[in-house]
Amino acid sequence: MNIDIRSLEPGDNQMSLPIPKEEIDASIAKLASDGNLELAIFHSDVESTVVADLTASVELSCARCLCEFEMEITSQFTVALRKGKPGTISEDSDVPVIFYDAAEGLADITAVVADEIGVNIPMQTVCDDDCKGLCVKCGADLNEETCNCEKEAANPVWDKLKKLNKES
Repeated sequence: MNIDIRSLEPGDNQMSLPIPKEEIDASIAKLASDGNLELAIFHSDVESTVVADLTASVELSCARCLCEFEMEITSQFTVALRKGKPGTISEDSDVPVIFYDAAEGLADITAVVADEIGVNIPMQTVCDDDCKGLCVKCGADLNEETCNCEKEAANPVWDKLKKLNKES
């Protein structure tokens, strides 16, 4: 995903960019369909500041029942674009800085977009808050069926703690 710096007017600019699903590394996230970026860009001779609103649908696997599901990711982030060695990203400040070749005039923001999608995926993905998961003994999907497995009795070591919890 490139921003063509040469097409920008000095001052405020608005732009939309698609996020092609094949451009996002599948080890970071698998997009269900192409995403979208709405960009507000303030452009000057020294630096361009980009405020991006990201929308993407990601394919995930539920941590409880292992079913595949889609989740929409929305996020807003800021990135600065400066003339310099192309492909270099500086994270020295709060805002990442992407350097681009002034003669070419294209700033590649793919890495920043992929990172933003990746950090917005929850650590434990769940298809539904009420997901019952799988039976630990027989592997039945408890959302679709009930199993006849015997429930283990609780370890009696914890009985005193349970009693204390009920008293308070």
